[in-house]
Amino acid sequence: MKKTALNIDWSAEVLLQHKITRLERDWLFNGASLTHRLTQLSNNQFSVEVLSASRQLAREDEYQKLGITSEKQCWVREVLLYGANEAWVYARTVALEINLNHTHYNLNNIGSKPLGAILFSDDSFKRTPLEVAHYPMSLLPTNQQYPNLWARRSSFINNEVNVLVQEIFLPSFWQKLQGK
Repeated sequence: MKKTALNIDWSAEVLLQHKITRLERDWLFNGASLTHRLTQLSNNQFSVEVLSASRQLAREDEYQKLGITSEKQCWVREVLLYGANEAWVYARTVALEINLNHTHYNLNNIGSKPLGAILFSDDSFKRTPLEVAHYPMSLLPTNQQYPNLWARRSSFINNEVNVLVQEIFLPSFWQKLQGK
């Protein structure tokens, strides 16, 4: 499989202070559980649709963020997070597969359970600072390909595993926030 070089310009909050609105900052850089916040926003009408969960190679930017060499097999899970029956967030999670095989975290079999329910319920996980970028349209699911979507990413790390979580906010999410 040939890798495509991507230039995703992930930035820290300090670099974007004057380039994003207060509302965008609140959602992109808030370190609380996105699952919890979406559940509240949707009046408990939150659900997860698993698009894929499989063993595969990650992207180069994902290997770099995880601090591992490329060409290692990873567990990659792609989901849509729904609020009030609308797709609000596309999420992509990546973890080195060999690390998952040697832990008590059975992420391979979580099905449509929100990953946040696992990561935020275990105090051993420490979250790295959030980074934000415009996510390349070509990396989104075919029916969710919109230009200039804000994305955020961070890793959840403990002494057993490093889990990279990327969350891409879809237009319907921002429309909900603006009351449209």
